[in-house]
Amino acid sequence: MTHRKSRIRLCFAACILFQLPATFGMAGATPAIAPFGQQQSGLTLEDIAPKVIVDKTPQELMRAYPQLEGLEPAADQKDLSLILEKVGANVEAYFHNFISTSAQEEVIQERLRPNGKADESLKQKFRYLLTSTAGKKDFDLQEYRMDKKGRPAKQKALGGGALTRGFASMPALLHPALQPESQFIYLGRQNIAGREALVVAFAQKPDVAQFMEKMGGETGSYTVFLEGMVWIDSSNYQIIRMRTEMLPGQSVKFVMQQITEITFAEVHFEGISVAFWLPQEVVVDTHRVDGRFRNDHRYSDYQLYASQTKIISDGVSP
Repeated sequence: MTHRKSRIRLCFAACILFQLPATFGMAGATPAIAPFGQQQSGLTLEDIAPKVIVDKTPQELMRAYPQLEGLEPAADQKDLSLILEKVGANVEAYFHNFISTSAQEEVIQERLRPNGKADESLKQKFRYLLTSTAGKKDFDLQEYRMDKKGRPAKQKALGGGALTRGFASMPALLHPALQPESQFIYLGRQNIAGREALVVAFAQKPDVAQFMEKMGGETGSYTVFLEGMVWIDSSNYQIIRMRTEMLPGQSVKFVMQQITEITFAEVHFEGISVAFWLPQEVVVDTHRVDGRFRNDHRYSDYQLYASQTKIISDGVSP
């Protein structure tokens, strides 16, 4: 068995996802798989101890998540292991192959009224730089916001909110080395913008997970665990959409819930034979004790930041 230590940093400015030093087992370890099917009706403890996403019935999921409209529910879980194996291979190749790149980033921060309309907003544009430290730390993508002249940009945050980041690293949740830290459930198939997607839900296991989200604010720093859903293209097993939120029942003084929805798009670079699936749009909805905030990030004009010589692998074939 091979053991290795790594540090993962997936950042939301003021909400930082990170990996504490940890020893992993074999990358091929089998992740926990939760059942997905009919459950007996009757009284539950949902109000006292809310269920994690993988323990909810199909009916509960459809009611709770409008994003699942049109889902064709899975009859069983026989395909889950293969799905996790193939998407995991793509995620592993993504981080191994990652090449420093930049993009145009537009961020709109909003403070929302109870009715969901914006009460105040702040718009900023940056040149967003992603660099890889491959060979030093797994999953470690360094991120910088630059101005038009290539200097560190002055970043502002709407009063009471935070300028979020770190979305290109989010697929690490599906990396083979991290899959054993979560429970997974195959929900079924759904048409997403003309693509047939395989929908998988996950919930981290707090007793073993080393990959945590860190939230910081005036009242201190807190670590939380995540649950969510992943939409995977059925033709190539690439992640095309992710939705994450805090596991229920966690105590964070100033944040009641934070939901992040990421849409990925296929990006090609001249001279590189493989495509990269990078964030195209991200919406972060944060429910705080003092109000609700929404950050909308849009990425475009991806370019290679500097020439590099790397060995590129193909990931997984459909």
